[in-house]
Formats: sequence, C-alpha cells, structure tokens
Amino acid sequence: MEAEWEYAARAGTTTATYAGNIRPPPKDPTRSSCYFDETVDRIAWYCFNSGKPKTGQSVMHPVGLKDPNGWGLYDMLGNAMEWCNDTFEGLGYGTEPLTDPDPRIESPRNGVIRGGGSSCHVSTASVTASRRCENTRGIAIPGMTVRLVRTLEH
Repeated sequence: MEAEWEYAARAGTTTATYAGNIRPPPKDPTRSSCYFDETVDRIAWYCFNSGKPKTGQSVMHPVGLKDPNGWGLYDMLGNAMEWCNDTFEGLGYGTEPLTDPDPRIESPRNGVIRGGGSSCHVSTASVTASRRCENTRGIAIPGMTVRLVRTLEH
C-alpha cells in the first residue's frame, strides 16, 4: 500500500527526505530545475546524477551505493519507480493520519508509483517522500519495479 511505502521511506522523519530538507531551486527561471543538492545527492539517484543531464535518459544503478534511511532501506527516493498496490486518486490519502487507508485496488484506474526514476522525478525539488506519480496499470516501462516486503515479528 502507498501509505506503508511512505512510512517506510520516511523512517520516522518528517522532512522532505529522510536525510533532511532540499534547498529551493534557483530563482533564475532560465536555469534548469535539475540542480545539485547535497542532501539529495547523498541518498538518491535523480535527474542531476543519474545520467539524465548528459544523455536525456535515466540510468539504473546497483542498490546500496547511496546512504540508506534510518531503518536501513536503500534507494527509497531514487533509482527506480516502485508500484504501490493503490489506485491513483488525485491528492491521495490526504494530510491527516489514517489507520488502514483504503487502497481501492479493485479499480481499473491508474495505479500509484513512488520512489524514484526520471519519469516521476523531473526536478531536484521533486525528490521527496511525499512525491507520487501515476501510471496505467498493466503497462511496463523501464525503471519500474516493485519492492518486496515482509512483516517482521517483534
């Protein structure tokens, strides 16, 4: 579910990324929205460092080359886009905390993707735990994947 993905990506933090906030984009409108940010660069492959500025194409990288979040999860905000088992519903589950939000997985509408990849993160400022995108269900595109998870007994 999308809510579980964001919970795991944030690892208990409330900032834009699990490593802190992102500096604002340059005020000069002639400059690219793809700019270097030290916080993002430490944790994610994104438009600036993934190959996109040079070639126009995002490049997948081996997992574990960037810093993990506080729970030891790598590449939560960059590298690959990850399917969530939810239907894309505009603003998502909102801003209020929810317990067991309804993912509406039976809907034929577009599904939610989270994480990374140049199709979803078109600018440096979009590399955040709250960033969500949509894609047509059943359509595979390069850089789209799933993250396998399991419940751990305490």
